[in-house]
Amino acid sequence: MKRLFALSLILCIAFLLISCGQPDITTTTTGTNTNSGTTPTTDVEQSIPYQSALISGKFSKFDLQDTCTSGKGYIEFQGDSVQCTGTGVRVEGTKVTIFEAGCYTVCGQSNNGQIIVEINKLEKVHLVLQGITLRCEDSAPLWVKSADKVSVTLKEGTVNTFSDGTTFGTSVDAPNATIYAKDSLTFNGTGKLVVLANLHNGIDCSNDLKFISGTYEITAKNNALKGNDAVAILSAHMTISAGKDGIKSDTVGDPQKGVVYIAGGTFIITTMDDGIQAESALDLQGGHFTFYCAGKDINPKGQYHIGDGVTSN
Repeated sequence: MKRLFALSLILCIAFLLISCGQPDITTTTTGTNTNSGTTPTTDVEQSIPYQSALISGKFSKFDLQDTCTSGKGYIEFQGDSVQCTGTGVRVEGTKVTIFEAGCYTVCGQSNNGQIIVEINKLEKVHLVLQGITLRCEDSAPLWVKSADKVSVTLKEGTVNTFSDGTTFGTSVDAPNATIYAKDSLTFNGTGKLVVLANLHNGIDCSNDLKFISGTYEITAKNNALKGNDAVAILSAHMTISAGKDGIKSDTVGDPQKGVVYIAGGTFIITTMDDGIQAESALDLQGGHFTFYCAGKDINPKGQYHIGDGVTSN
């Protein structure tokens, strides 16, 4: 790559690709070695803390849960109709609104369908995607209007595709992404997610946007991935193409918001602006990166740290 992280800090890059498990990393910051604590475990009964001297947070038990312990409902899109079993779901044509907390399995296909999550702000929804192709002509095909948290599991062996049209609503609360969440949003599982954003961002979250595992292909007219408060990635395989930034977090005024944390995975990022941008702090603990960016490969506007587990072409 013709330029490797155009920053003033001279980085020592280790040629060891981090595995897809949890990180076990000693951080290095401005020449001083600091150990961030006990090696985390991937047991879903326990949370995994960020291994970072700059950013505090964790991948919670809910973030890590990738199976339905008690299924609430089953949703199958069938072209111009939707078949549902269970409770907590309201169907209007090909628009499905989930209004009760719980775990829902989703599959099928529709050329103009939508999933809306609108539950109590203190409750959670878990969606298991079991092979779905969903396009919405005039809005976000997956729209989290209200919840405490929503977790999305990509079922093993499945490809799940979300795409939108070229016109959205103009109201102040209209979504601005193909997958849009007003609250925290997590992706996990071993399947694949394809997002085609023809108008706005690919995946946009007003709070924390997290990735535990999975394979992702994100193509967006604007930003590919945007978490206003944080983007945190434990491990993922991502191919990103964006008309603006690739991975972005831009909340200002709080040093623990506007942050990007990546522990591991592989990333191919092609953008017309920056590859990775963080307003307050950027911590790359591991991962293999390939950048093709018109702007900067990484653009930390505040503190940053590049760990020895990071490699790049």
